[in-house]
Parts: sequence; structure tokens; C-alpha cells
Amino acid sequence: MFAEKLKYLRGIKKITQEELANELSVTKGAIAMWETGKRTPDIDMIKAIATYFDITVDELIGNKEVSISKVSKDIDIRRIQRAKQNMPEDVWKQFMAIAESGFDKYFSKDFIDEDTDE
Repeated sequence: MFAEKLKYLRGIKKITQEELANELSVTKGAIAMWETGKRTPDIDMIKAIATYFDITVDELIGNKEVSISKVSKDIDIRRIQRAKQNMPEDVWKQFMAIAESGFDKYFSKDFIDEDTDE
């Protein structure tokens, strides 16, 4: 059950085995072994995986159903972070100007940017 759940969660987040391995400080091979059921991580790693996916250990090992919205909530944020790494600075500034105009249009004026307290 754990093997299928791990692969499923990784698919929801749209991350590769290598990306997950980097996040957990393990090898891509370890992730592959866990997803095929050939090996199982120790309890500390199971806790770390659950924390990474923002779910409980019970959800991770299959004792409780996983809330899809909970797992997928930061997919767009991760996509933007990856895109920023590959964008020239001027393109990034254009992107942010468009995003900020969307925030102004669709979100309350009392929104506080935690980075700037504005």
C-alpha cells in the first residue's frame, strides 16, 4: 500500500523521483525501490515523507484516505518557482507585473504580503 501511495502522491505533485529524492536527501534509487515495494523506508523517513506531502503518517501508509486538495495545493507555487529559475530577469519582472495585477483584481485590498508587510 505504501509503494502505491508514494507514487500516487508524487504524481499529484507532478515531481520526479529525482526531485523527491533531493527534497528528502536520499537517492533516486531509494525512491524507486520504495515505489516498487522492494524496500520500505524507516519510520523517521516515513515521517519526513508525510511531512513533505503535508499529510499524516496514517494517510501515507493507507490507514486513512488522503485529501487531494491538501496535497495539490502548492503545485502551482512549485511550477512558478521552477519557472523563475529558468527565466531571464526581465521576463520574470513582466510575469510578476501580470500576476500582481491579477492579485489586485481578484483579492481583497487588505491582503498583506508577508515578505514586505505591505
